[in-house]
Amino acid sequence: MNPDEQEYPPEKADPPEQKILVDVVIDTKSDAVDNFFTYDASSFPGIRTGSRVKVPFGMGGRRTSGYVFSLRDELPPELSGKRILKVTEVDETLSLPEEAIPVCVWMRGRYYCRYIEAAGCFAPAGNPRKREPRATEGKTGDGKTEGDGKTEGDVPCVVTTQGTSPSVLLLSSPAAASAAS
Repeated sequence: MNPDEQEYPPEKADPPEQKILVDVVIDTKSDAVDNFFTYDASSFPGIRTGSRVKVPFGMGGRRTSGYVFSLRDELPPELSGKRILKVTEVDETLSLPEEAIPVCVWMRGRYYCRYIEAAGCFAPAGNPRKREPRATEGKTGDGKTEGDGKTEGDVPCVVTTQGTSPSVLLLSSPAAASAAS
C-alpha cells in the first residue's frame, strides 16, 4: 500500500475506559485517618460528590462506610504506581447533599472537628431499615393495635385547644377515658 493512500474510513481505536476516581472520607473515630483516601469508582458511573460508599479499608480489607468528598479523572502524582482499591457499594439513600461537602471542609478548618463529624451534621438520621414502616401481626402501620383505637404504650389523654395554647387532660382510668370521649 502506498504511504499516501489511506484506508477510508480510517480505523479508530476504542477510547480507553474513563476512570472515575473518588476521594473518600472514612467513617471512623480515629484522628489518624481523618484524611482523603482515593478509590476507583469506575464501576459506578452515577456516583457523585456526597454519595455514601462502602470501601475496603484497614487490615484484611474490611468493608467500611465513607462519603465521597471529591471526584477526579486522573491519579494524583503521589499515588502513581500504587494499587488503587475499588468502591464496593454505593448507597444513595444515606448520601449527603452535594452542597454540604464544602461546608464540611469549612467546618473542619473552623471548628477543628473531623471530616466525618462534620458530615454527620448533614447525614440522614438512623439506618434505612429502621426508618421504613414494619408490618407486625395485629398492628396497623400507624402503631395502633387493630380494634382498640388506643396507641400502644401511650397514656390515655384528651387534647383540647382553647385560644392558641393546647391543654392536655391525662386520664388515669379506662372509665375516665370512656367518659371523656
